[in-house]
Amino acid sequence: MSEVVFETERLVARRLEPGDEVAMLEVYGDAEAMRWVGDGVPLTAEQCDRWLVVTAENYRLRGYGMFALVERASAKVVGFCGLVHPAGQAEAEAKYAFARGAWGRGLATEALRALLGYGSSAHGLQEIIATVAPDNAASQRVLLKAGMREGAPRAEDDGTRTLCFSWRPRPPAMSVEPVSYADFDDPPADLMGVVDDGLESYNRQAAPLDEVRPLATFAHGPDGKLVGGAVGRTWGECCELQQLWVASGHRERGIASRLLRQFEVRAAGRGCSVFYLTTLSFQAPDFYRRHGYASIAEIRGYPQDIAKYLMRKEAAARREQP
Repeated sequence: MSEVVFETERLVARRLEPGDEVAMLEVYGDAEAMRWVGDGVPLTAEQCDRWLVVTAENYRLRGYGMFALVERASAKVVGFCGLVHPAGQAEAEAKYAFARGAWGRGLATEALRALLGYGSSAHGLQEIIATVAPDNAASQRVLLKAGMREGAPRAEDDGTRTLCFSWRPRPPAMSVEPVSYADFDDPPADLMGVVDDGLESYNRQAAPLDEVRPLATFAHGPDGKLVGGAVGRTWGECCELQQLWVASGHRERGIASRLLRQFEVRAAGRGCSVFYLTTLSFQAPDFYRRHGYASIAEIRGYPQDIAKYLMRKEAAARREQP
């Protein structure tokens, strides 16, 4: 057997050798198998002979090319795969084809995964591409299962499109210095500050947090003393109510409802149409339900069978959008 280049559970990939033109003609001379290969025209015996010569030159120049796939169980060549550079293109392109009797068994995905790993580990390839016709759904599934990602389609001179997929090796895992761990029932303020600052820094790099704006509505009694407040924040179309409080001597007077309505009106003026909050079962879930909020999540496991609810309400205009 010629030089083995990689192996899988069911296949052995080796370099082409004289005599492979017979199996090659069986695969590439089959009109149905060639429907999605190249120009869709089956190869002749003479073209298969020529392919062996071209592949031998590719081995000499690049160290790789097309390979024969030998099935372990039968010891027969059931297909071909490899890495080529059509028309001298810079990127290595993965190609594969199987004899009709080997279809539908997952051999293409198995071979392609190993081929991609071989190209990276044996030849240092940092990107391997593949091209496929838009109507060739089977090959598209194979490419995705093998770990390739679909990119922008390529426009051809005849007006058709070709789908392009690419694969890059995962970067090697970074070595990690030994890490120690410590638990605290009363965490030190300085360590908590480091965690808060680190998370804040990450969040601000990842999302436009500068657009988050605080919002509050307060209620004062005749003496000017604060008797209630609704506090939250807005971000885009969303408004979070973080706190709603009314002093004990002023409850059951409609102050909470007025605070909530005014808070929502002000948020709507900022373009908000989605309102949400969390409340505990001993707080005010029924109050919020009466004001149009619905529970979308419930967490239990607190003492005394206390539950926490995540509640949400959408403005009517948003609900009516198609």
